[in-house]
Amino acid sequence: MKKFRFFGLILFSLWIGPLFALEIPPATGRPINDYAKIFSEEQVQQLGKSMKLLCDSTSTQIVVVSIPNLEGGDVYETAIQWAKTWGIGQKDKDNGILLFFAMEDRKMSIIVGSGLEGVFPDGAAYDIRTEILTPYFKRQEYYEGVQKALETIAVVVQGEYKGVEKEQPFSPLLLVILLFIFAIALFFGRKGGGGGRGGGLGAAPLFWGGSNKMRKNSLKVMNNIN
Repeated sequence: MKKFRFFGLILFSLWIGPLFALEIPPATGRPINDYAKIFSEEQVQQLGKSMKLLCDSTSTQIVVVSIPNLEGGDVYETAIQWAKTWGIGQKDKDNGILLFFAMEDRKMSIIVGSGLEGVFPDGAAYDIRTEILTPYFKRQEYYEGVQKALETIAVVVQGEYKGVEKEQPFSPLLLVILLFIFAIALFFGRKGGGGGRGGGLGAAPLFWGGSNKMRKNSLKVMNNIN
């Protein structure tokens, strides 16, 4: 019977091992824990100031952890275990947030404490991950991405979040239409003569004014980091 128990423990270890393959270091007490070295010292200080202001105004504790790789582990399970081990957030409120990045694996996870469930919807975490962090990290703009994420988190925990505004790509068809309109305006402007106020340049302000309005209207209309 002992042999079966021992064998079962071996199988369990082999199954659970890859999830927690990474050894989690002791808590540092710092908001930025950049083990992957993706921030400069100045950027670490600036992010730390932003996170302190957010904590002072909302009592929400945010911790950023970047590591080189997961060593075969799962990003979500590793981030969960990291948050539990470090005890992120106030003990009686469980209001911590962990931004966790595995750089070589190109994976990330956002862990939100249960105390924030009423004010931090899953959709907000998804938007921050996919619409903010992922695009910035693809461009290797790590500091800018995390800074923008912190700004969005501040809006979320204050109950003012209405979603991430997405910029629509400029349509090639719209460009063709605008060029066509410009060509017509230019043609009739030249036909009307170049000496008077009704000359070719008189149509330009109307065209660009219209294009700006159209552009304005058109703008309204990880876990893996690929």
